[in-house]
Order: sequence, then structure tokens, then C-alpha cells
Amino acid sequence: MNPLIHQRIRTKLTMIVMATSCTALLIACLSFVVNDLFSYRQVMLQDLTTRAQIIGNSSTAALTFGDPKPVEENLAALSADPHVVTACVFGAQGEVIASYRRPGSAETLPSRSAPSASGFTRDHLALFHDIALNQKTIGSVYLRSDLLGLRSRVKKNAAITALVMLAAIAVAFVLSSWLQRVISVPVTELARAAARVARDKDFTARVASRSNDEVGELVHAFNDMLEQVQERDRALQEAHAKLEARVEIRTQELKSTNALLQDEVEQRRQSQQELESTQQRLIEASHQAGMAEVATGVLHNVGNVLNSVNISATLLQDQLRQSRVATLIKTTQLMQQHQADLARFLTEDPKGARVAPLLYKLATHLANEQAGMLKETESLAKNIDHIKAIVAMQQTYARLGGVTELIAPDQLMEDALRICETGLARHAIQLVRDYAQVPLVAIDKHKALQIIINLIRNAQHALEQCPRTDKQLTIRIGAAQAGTVRLQVIDNGIGIPTENLTRIFQHGFTTKRDGHGFGLHSGALAAKQMNGNLTIHSDGLGLGSICTLDLPVQSESSHSPTSSQRRGESPRLDRTTGPGI
Repeated sequence: MNPLIHQRIRTKLTMIVMATSCTALLIACLSFVVNDLFSYRQVMLQDLTTRAQIIGNSSTAALTFGDPKPVEENLAALSADPHVVTACVFGAQGEVIASYRRPGSAETLPSRSAPSASGFTRDHLALFHDIALNQKTIGSVYLRSDLLGLRSRVKKNAAITALVMLAAIAVAFVLSSWLQRVISVPVTELARAAARVARDKDFTARVASRSNDEVGELVHAFNDMLEQVQERDRALQEAHAKLEARVEIRTQELKSTNALLQDEVEQRRQSQQELESTQQRLIEASHQAGMAEVATGVLHNVGNVLNSVNISATLLQDQLRQSRVATLIKTTQLMQQHQADLARFLTEDPKGARVAPLLYKLATHLANEQAGMLKETESLAKNIDHIKAIVAMQQTYARLGGVTELIAPDQLMEDALRICETGLARHAIQLVRDYAQVPLVAIDKHKALQIIINLIRNAQHALEQCPRTDKQLTIRIGAAQAGTVRLQVIDNGIGIPTENLTRIFQHGFTTKRDGHGFGLHSGALAAKQMNGNLTIHSDGLGLGSICTLDLPVQSESSHSPTSSQRRGESPRLDRTTGPGI
């Protein structure tokens, strides 16, 4: 975190000026010290090289004639320099001709001459210099100097730099403390004025301008802003006073309006109660209409069966009227009259001779008559059983709704088709069954049957109005998404206009002359009450329609039999085609 963030502006300006000045001065001083250090190192190296050259030149004759005494004298002269630690002159073969050690030094001499080179180590400066005569090396000089002089010079320069830095810091602090007032004083006055305005909401405060620079422009802008705010505050107070007066007037108006609204709310509440009562009556009417729809279908089917029963009864009556039993009775009476001489009567009397052939013909005719009557009796029994089944089915669905049961979808569909079979057969509608293997559904039987019958009736009505000859109604049962079974009623009738698809489930909407517009609306509501869904789709006029009813299956479908298995059949795809049922 920057330590200058929470400091006052005069402190920030002072520290910025001092930091800038001291940094620049420190860089300059360090540059001088480093330059002096490198210069002094070069001087030391040059001075030691000069000494080595002098010793080498003065030792040329001694090395040539093999006299070491002059060489020792030359090296002894090095005692005048306190920084030379050791010195040595080597012969051409690397042997030591003469050597020098500073008193008290324990430095060792190199064992032989090394190549001519010089360099600084951590504590010394070492130098090798070749001695040549007529461009032939006849020996070498080795000099080793300490770095005490260099270190002393570095310490001296560091002390001078520290003194200069302290003096510069003191001067920079004094100058910056005095010069920062040019900026800090106007800014401080501006900050105090802003704080007073924020604290006391005194927009009359002003700040005196001391310069024409950016700070002066800031002061002028601040004063102009306060003047504008003051003007707006005055206008706001006037508007506030006007607003309070208007609010008082509006409050009185709202009180009177609120009283009217309360009366209207009470009226709407009463209307809502009446609407709910009407809705309940409509639901009951829908239930009764559904029951009437089921009863109407049952009566149609019973009427058709009764026609067959009537025909069978009429045939039985006609056969009984035309029966030859009277002829048989007359023949038996004739034989009874001639019982005493029956044998003679049957053989000799002309009437008696015709009795045996007549009895044979009567027996044959009565046998045929018996077979025909048995056949009609069996047909009559079947029709009576059919009536019983229809009445039993109607009684099953006529029970009070609201009870959820497990029902096979195909059985539910077949019951609806049996109720509607008269109308389908009368209009020569081709019926196609497309049943897939599905689980049982958990629904209210009455509501589901009412929905399906309504869909089939609508499809029948659409096919009646269609001019085409290949009128076809497809009943499809299959699985939808997980947990639901899909029942579809598909027709190729007149279809539904696109603009009607969004209104078809609205209450009161119908396209039939005698329709009440409540069938599909109540069907959609009943489907939702059973946790199902009812939808209708059509691609347009003349393209038929698809009515889809999705119903929930039982909660544990994985452990329950399918609709086919519940009736003891093997699972299969049942697709049958034929007119009517």
C-alpha cells in the first residue's frame, strides 16, 4: 500500500520534491564514485607496470652476464613503496634471480614465471612483465601490490558522498517546505470550503483565487459550481413548496378516489363470488353434458342392437305362425281315430297310405324350422348380452368422478369407440387402430372418457363436412415422454384454420351451429386436473387435424403390467383397419 495515499497534500508535495532531488543527487554521486574507483584502478595498474618496466630494463645486463647483485639492488629500492608486498625476477628458464618481500609479509613467491598478464584479485594486484633483449625474452619480473590505497580512497569518497547527501537533503527539505505552499495553500482552502458545503449545506461559501494557473481555474470552476447549485437549490425549494401544495390537493383527491375504489373492490368481490358460483355451475353442467354425451351414445348403440332383437323376434313369430305343427296334430288325430285298426288303415286305406310320407316331410320341415329358430335364438341371446355390456359400461362411467384408477389405455379407447360406433358406421368412416405397448394410466375414468368421446365426435363432425370419399379416422396409442402415455385422434377432415388454433380452447369458442363452445375448454381443464395435457394441431383447412391427450402413468410403471399383459395377451403392435368398429 502506498504510504503517501492518506498524507496531507503539503506532506505529499514535500516528500515528492525531496525524493526527486535526493534520487538525482545520489545517482550523480554514485557515478562520480564509481568513475573515480575505476580511474584509480587504472592508475594503480599503470604505476605497477611502469615499475616492472624500469626493473626489467635495469636488470637486462645482469641477466645477460648472470650477475644477480644489481637485480637485488633494484628490487630493494621497492621498499620505498609501502603497498608492494612481493617482487621477483626470473631467468630465461624460470629460475629465481632475485626476490623481495615487504618486512613482516609471509607471501610466497610463484614457483616459476607465468605468462605476461596482470589482474586484480580480492586483496591484491598481481603483474608479470617480460624482460626482452634484441626481441628475445631473457627473463621476467613479478610484482604483487595490496589494495589498501584503493580501499582508503573508496572510504574517503563514501564519506564525502554521505556529507553531500545530508546537506542536499536539508536544503531540499527547506526549499520544498517553502515552495509547496504555492500549491498546497489554495488546495487546502478549496478542500475546507468543500467540506463546509458538504457538512452545513452552505452553498454561499466561496474560495478566493490566488493565481491564474490550473489551481486558479479549479477555484473558479468550484465557485461557479456552487453558484449554480445555490440557484438550483433555490429553485428546488420553490418547487418543493409548490409540490407540497399539490400533494395536499392530490391527497384529498386520492382519499375520495380511494373511497370510490373501495366501493368498486367490494362490487368486484361480489362479482367474483358470483363468477365462481357460475363457474361451478358450468363445471357441473359440463359433467352433466358429458354424462348426457355418454348416455346418448349408449342409447344409439342399444337402439341398433334392439333393431336386431326386433328382427329376430319377428322372424321367430313368422316361423311360429307358419309352423306345420297343426298338420302334425291333425295327422296324429287321424291316427288316433283309427287306433283299433291302425295297421289296416295305414296299409289299405288311401288316406292312411299318405300318412307315412306326410310324417316324414313334417319331421324334415320341423327339423329345419328348429335349426332356424335355434339360430335366431342364439342371435337374440348375443344381442341381449351386447345390450347388457353397453349398459354395464355406461353404469361404470356414470359413477361420481374424481376417483383415480389404473386403466388400460386401449380398453378406455375401445369403450369410447363402442359408444361412438353408430355415427362412425353411418358415415362410412374408415377406422384405423394403431395401439403400441404402453403401461396403465392413473386417471379419473369418467373425465378421460368424456374427453376422448368429445375428440372422436369432433373428428366425426370434421369428416362429415369433408367432401372426400376416403374418410379416415386413426386412433393411436403410444408412449410420449417419461411418465406419460399419448392418445391421439387423427382425422383427414376439413382441418382447422391457423387463426383458430390459438382460440380453440377458449370458453365459448365454437364453429358448430349447435355447439356451446365448452367441450374442448372443459376437456383441457379436466386434462390438467388429471396431471395431463390436451393439445390440437392442424396444418390448415383441408389438411385434417391431430388431437393429442397425454395422460400420466402409474407411479411404479416398471413393476406394473402393460395394458395388453393385464388382459393376458402377449405384448404386440395392434394395427387393424376396417369400417366402423
